[in-house]
Amino acid sequence: MPASNYVEEATLGGFLEGKTITVPTEVWIGFTKAAITKTMTGTTVSEELTFTGYKRIKTTLAEWEKTAGSGESTATKFVNKIAYQLAKASVVTGITEGVYFFLATKETAGEVLFFEKLTEKFVVANTTTTVEFAAKALEISAN
Repeated sequence: MPASNYVEEATLGGFLEGKTITVPTEVWIGFTKAAITKTMTGTTVSEELTFTGYKRIKTTLAEWEKTAGSGESTATKFVNKIAYQLAKASVVTGITEGVYFFLATKETAGEVLFFEKLTEKFVVANTTTTVEFAAKALEISAN
């Protein structure tokens, strides 16, 4: 999972300049239709879902677990330990197709920390659509 410029700059500042790195205890999972780039923030992320009722999912770092990579990818990765569910749409208008996810420092705006393409996109087709991410379905890797 790529890291944002925000994370890379904080890491470099910590290692090379001795600056304190403040690690958030809570982060929010957001979803977009468009690809995310390293320079985006929680305010400038492109095409974040906008259906009525959508909001980022609050999580804590304790809800993620470290696992070893396998197969071609031997990089360490972190996966969600618990399942997450998006709030159901009260009205289906706006961007309703999720293709990418990201971790941000705030429920709205904030800084993007990490981002990745979902292994399978989802569509909120109507107000009865339930979108759930099973445990270990969201992956953050060092690659």
